[in-house]
Parts: sequence; structure tokens; C-alpha cells
Amino acid sequence: MTLIAKRAGGSGMGARLTTENYLKVMTKSLSESGRERMSTGELSRLLGVTPGTATSMLKRLEAAGHVKRQSHRGCQLTEKGRAYGIRMLRRHRLVELFLVKSLELDWTEVHEEAENLEHAISDRLVDRIDSILGHPARDPHGDLIPAKSQSQLEASDRALASLAPGSGGRVSRVEGDARTLAYLKQVGLVPGAEVSLVRIRAEAGLIDVKIDGKPKRLAISALKGIFV
Repeated sequence: MTLIAKRAGGSGMGARLTTENYLKVMTKSLSESGRERMSTGELSRLLGVTPGTATSMLKRLEAAGHVKRQSHRGCQLTEKGRAYGIRMLRRHRLVELFLVKSLELDWTEVHEEAENLEHAISDRLVDRIDSILGHPARDPHGDLIPAKSQSQLEASDRALASLAPGSGGRVSRVEGDARTLAYLKQVGLVPGAEVSLVRIRAEAGLIDVKIDGKPKRLAISALKGIFV
């Protein structure tokens, strides 16, 4: 997310891009965690900016009616801000899917391309992409694609690492950078795969799993960003 800091210039275009990215990141984080608020420190870490930079931007977002801030309690999205963030998530995820389905880019490498394109295309083109793809429910990484004018976004899946041995499920979504996604693809931990936890070897940092019925031994850290 360091691109956000670089784009946060004083121009009108830079301000718009920064607004879009802040609201998109806040909406994603809060919807996935089920929380209503987040701290400035948490937001600055997600965006790759200093707490001071995040605070300054939050003041601007509050003045525009997108967020509400309370001392020592963090910030929360207004209805207006959440709708804006959901709109940007819809753009990003539809663009990612379009790049994979129509341009045949590898799904592990489309995030940065979508980050650039999502700010440039029109709502009309986004709607056209949605129509051509058949109004898909999820993007290549398994993230939910909001419908047009959707006002709420809730993630109901669970982190695989939070489950106990003997349990599992179908992988619903995966998160990580391009290298992490390439590794998950290599071992078969992709959206749609059936995975079960067999044994956790905490002292060795390893975990035994079955992926589509095949036993594998992975680093426990590999489960970070896997949801079922």
C-alpha cells in the first residue's frame, strides 16, 4: 500500500485517489473483522503511512462526511463513507477478475494492476465489466464482489489458522502478496480447495494438513491469509 503515500500529493487528482484508497482499506478491514472502529495506528500500518499522515487525512475525510472520529476510540465510517468504500472494492475486484478472465493474467499478479486501473475507469465501464462477467460473486482471490449500490459488506468466513485439528472446510478466499499467492497456488491452497487440519506441530512451526485429500506438511505461517 505504499503507493498510496506516493499518490497523496496536493493536486485534486491526488486527493481523490487518497480518499478512495483510505475508504477502500477501512471498509475492507472493518467488514472482515466485524468491528465498527479502528485506530489511527492500525490504519496507518495498513496504508504504509505515518500516523501523522493518517491523522491529517482522517480529518479531511471527517470534514467531507466520510468518517467520524472520537478521541481514544478511533474512527468509524459514516454511511456515506462505507458506500464509497464498497464502491471502490467493487471496482477493484471486478477489474482483477476481468484481468484474469478476459486478458488471461495470472491471478497471483493482478492486484497491483487493479490498484492502478480502478481509479481511472468510469462507472459505466465497471458496470459493463460486471455484465460481461455475468455478475460474479467473488474475485480471483475469493473476495466478495459487492453488487451495484450495495450498502453493507460482511465477511462470514473464518481464518483457517483459528480452527482446531480435525476441522476444516472449503477455501473461500486467500490473501497475500504476489510471492505468497504464488506459493499458495503451488501447494494447492486456492479458492475452492477442500482443506482439513490434521496436526499442529507448534514447537517446529509446522502443520499437517490435507488439501483435496492429499497430505501436506506446511509452515504454520503459510496458513495466514487463508479463509474457509
